[in-house]
Amino acid sequence: MRVQSALLEGTYPSVNNLIPKAYLSEVVVKKDRLLHVVERISILAGESVMLSVRPSNTLSLVSKTAEIGDVKEEIPLEHLEGDHFRVAFNGKYFRDILRAIDSETLRIRFAGKERPLVILPVDASSSTLFLITPVRTHD
Repeated sequence: MRVQSALLEGTYPSVNNLIPKAYLSEVVVKKDRLLHVVERISILAGESVMLSVRPSNTLSLVSKTAEIGDVKEEIPLEHLEGDHFRVAFNGKYFRDILRAIDSETLRIRFAGKERPLVILPVDASSSTLFLITPVRTHD
């Protein structure tokens, strides 16, 4: 086996500037339900998935592809604080994050269309934080 690495020169950007300090909305959802929906949509859809938090206290995931058509699934929210929102992201990256979380429920924090979503396990003993950047859409 051969391992090769390279040393990057310069200052690594501060990660603390990427994590939003204030949020417009926060939802709590069951991880297993969300993971199953994201897995189903990721198989049928393209890379971009639209996540919407609706006034009916549901989380909706939608993907539109020319070859297959529209794929839409909804799951109930455990808790909603703040405004309703809609944001697009890469479904495969989101699926990988959900698989890595070891908690029954998770928090998704929304700080704006241009800011990353913050995903946290509700389990108080975990200090893990996940970020996923939004994908720009023409909506």
